[in-house]
Parts: sequence; C-alpha cells; structure tokens
Amino acid sequence: MTLTPWLFEALATILIGLSGVGVGIVLGWRHPLLLASLAILLSTTIRVVTTFGVWSFGVFPWLTESWWLVSIVAAIAGGVVGVIRARREYLQSLGLFAALGTVSLTVKYVFQIGERHHRDSSSTVETALLIFQNELDPALWDPEEKRGLAYPLMLALGPDPRMLSVVTPLIFFSLLALSWWVAREFMRRTIPLRWQVTAGIIVLAFSVSVPIFRVALTYLNSHTLMAVAILAMAGAYLVAERDGRVTLPTAAMMVIGSFIGSTARVEGIVFVAVVLALIISGQSVRGFGGRAGVFVAVAVSGTSLALWLDLIDSGVPDAFGVPLWVVALATVVAAAVVVLPILDRVRWAFFPLAAVIIAAVIIRVALAADNPLTPFMGLFNNVVRGYGGWGVAALALAATLVLLGWKARSTQYRKLAALLVVLIFAALFAKLFDGGSFGGGFGRDSFYDSANRMWLHTLGVAMSAMVLGYAEFLDTWSKQRASRRLGKDSADYTANTAKVSKETHP
Repeated sequence: MTLTPWLFEALATILIGLSGVGVGIVLGWRHPLLLASLAILLSTTIRVVTTFGVWSFGVFPWLTESWWLVSIVAAIAGGVVGVIRARREYLQSLGLFAALGTVSLTVKYVFQIGERHHRDSSSTVETALLIFQNELDPALWDPEEKRGLAYPLMLALGPDPRMLSVVTPLIFFSLLALSWWVAREFMRRTIPLRWQVTAGIIVLAFSVSVPIFRVALTYLNSHTLMAVAILAMAGAYLVAERDGRVTLPTAAMMVIGSFIGSTARVEGIVFVAVVLALIISGQSVRGFGGRAGVFVAVAVSGTSLALWLDLIDSGVPDAFGVPLWVVALATVVAAAVVVLPILDRVRWAFFPLAAVIIAAVIIRVALAADNPLTPFMGLFNNVVRGYGGWGVAALALAATLVLLGWKARSTQYRKLAALLVVLIFAALFAKLFDGGSFGGGFGRDSFYDSANRMWLHTLGVAMSAMVLGYAEFLDTWSKQRASRRLGKDSADYTANTAKVSKETHP
C-alpha cells in the first residue's frame, strides 16, 4: 500500500518525535521544551550514525531501513524509560513536539509554502534524491561535501521520489523553541514573566521583519540545522557553568551538537571549534565525568568529519594536503590534552585565543589586499545596504549591544554576546577556505554568497542573547522606575508631614 505524501511525512515526523524525545529522556534531559526542540537533532544523529555504519560495511540498500529500524527501537526503549522515570515530562515533551510537527506539516500541506532554493539547494536535492534516496555507493557517486551530509540525509527520508519536506520547517521551529529555552533557563528565577514574554515578542517581531529570517523557514540548506547544533552546545556550556560541572545531560548536548555541527556542513567544523574553545575555557571542566564528556565532544568533531569525507572519497583532503587520518588523530590528541588538570589554571585563555587567531587571520588577509577595505565591500553591501537579505539587522544588533550595556548584564548574556560576535567573524574565517584553497576572500555582495548565508549559523545564539538581554534591561528599567517613584512618594510624604506639623504647632 502506498501512502499519500502528507500521511507518510506525518508518520516520519511522529517517529522523529518519539525517538528523539525518548533518547533525550534516556540521556537525562527533563525539561519538556528542551526535549521537544532537540528531538530533530537526536533523530538526525541516528540518521548519520546509521549511515556511517551502512556505508562502512557496504550494505548500501539498508541506508533508509536502518534509520527506521533504529528509530523504532529507540522510540520503544525511550518510551519505556520515559513512562517509568519521567512520565509527566515525557508526555509533555511529546505534546510540545506534536505542536512543532503539526505547524511544520501545516506550512507544507495546508499553506503549501514552497521551498526557497537556488543552485546550492539544487545540489542538496540532487544529493538527497539521486544518491541517498537511491542508496548508492557515495564513494562512486561522490556527493558534494559543500552541501553537507546530515541535512540531505534527512531530506532523503521522504517517500520515493520526494523529499521529506516537513523536516525543513521542523528544524526552523525547533531552533525557535530551543532559543526560548536557553534564554528562559537563565531568567525564569530572576526576571518577572511579563518582561520575559515582552522581550521574546520584541525579538521575534524584529526577526520576522528580516527577509533572510523569513527565508530560513523553508530554505533548502543546512544553515538552520547548524544553528540548532551550535545553540545546543552553547546552551549546554551555560548550564554547566551555572551548575559548576559538566553532567551527563550537558555533555550529551555538547557531543551531539559537535557531531551534527561537524557533519551538517563542511565548514561547520570552524564554528564547532569556536564553541568548543568556549567550553574548554569554562570552569565546569572538572572531575572525571566532566573531563570525559568534554573530551568526547572535542574528539567527535574532527573524527566524524574525517569519517564522513573518507566514506564519500572526498577530494578536500588532497586539495589542502592534509590526510584524513591526521585530522582524526590530531583531534583525539587535542581532546586528551585540553581536558588535562594541568591546564586548569590557564584554560580561561582558550576562547580569547580562538578569537585572536580569527581576528589576526582576517586582518592579515585584509592588509594583503591593495586596499584593506576592498575585501569587506561585499559584506558591507550585504549587511548595511540590504543586498544580503539582512535588512537593518546588523545595525540593530550593534545598537542593541551598546544599548544593553555590558557590566549591568548577567554573565550568561555576556558570554552569549561574546560568542555571537566571534561566530560572526568566524564566518569570514571559514569563507577563506572556500573554493579548495585558502585566502580567496570574504565573499561577494549577494544573498547567495556563502559567507552571507553562514551568518544564519548564529541565529539561535543571537535570538537567545537578545531575549535574555532585553528581559534584563526591561527588568532593570522597571525597578529603577519603581525606585524613583518610591523615592518621590517618600519625599512627598515627608514634605506633607512637615507641613502638617508646622500648621499644627506654629
């Protein structure tokens, strides 16, 4: 029996939710919104891991079936654990994910909003439908690594010969949900709900006014998937720093974010490395469990990238003259070194060092040009003159960072804001590797320029930071206003008392 496309996609979405939420429960996540928003990331992890297994053993016809089989097992096992250990959270998570899935299906099958695409998207679809869905040997058919691995694999889960179109808006809505969870996690106990909601509405309303934000809803590319992975890692870091140690739930978020971020896009390793530098710089890297979790998060980044490129017989290693076994070995060695207790006194320097390296390389490339401003003109046109679809987002972000201030804000806001700024420049750093060589430039003035679109990777971090910052700003403003009113009322009361006393006792 052949299912209609919408019914097939609904069943696939249900399995994504059941398996993702179930695995999340097993990993120790308990907040319903976190479980619902990261279900797509866990399901994608299952997809990539099973793909690595199928390709490694050469059983290519099992590419799709392996995901369905493992996902069903994960859904059943996770469901049993969820009902026994955390029934309320499990059911609430499924309800929230059902809402995300229903909205995503409505976007595609009720409103029939088509995909935003261009040449890169066509290559992504080609990889998904012609290679992955037909379960061909990737080493022979050579899928383009620039389009990533994880996202085309999820698209290929659709009914033959169609994409799983629901996955694109599902990733987008999951990103919004995760952004709210990260921001709320650090303001729910300190800031009144009215300011939390007001800040969320302000940030969302402005975001909707940005053209590229609206495009991201149905854009056939892996940028929003990257954004979810990056935000998962950043959120886990902030929670670990607040709690004073890396636990199994936070380590799992770091590892999964690192894994998907390194396989979603070939340049994703740059963004993952920046967030890993922030994680390594934290004071929560302590104890055997915490150090082991961070070790795995670092090790999985380079090893997963190396395995992916090796299995598809990529030409990227030859272009840069770096054997894949060296990449994998260097990553594991680096992971073992950075968690050593001997580095605890200086580990705070890892993130600033990463920022300095990125800045130094960008400045060096600019100074090597005839006019140091020339390499940046395309970027200026994209973010200031509107060529890149960002509207006034760049100017608004700069103004917001100044308005919100620095010392008056929470540690979590400052860390998110610092990470956001470094990630923005990391996109320019990653662009230098485009085209099979290093130093090609920072991109051209166009929405379709890869550096311009790479800034979508920062979308989740930006939204979480802005919601948190605005909520804190509004709360501070409200308290200051109340204090001034109280002071005025007190002064009026004192003056009136003195006046009455004078009239009574002339």
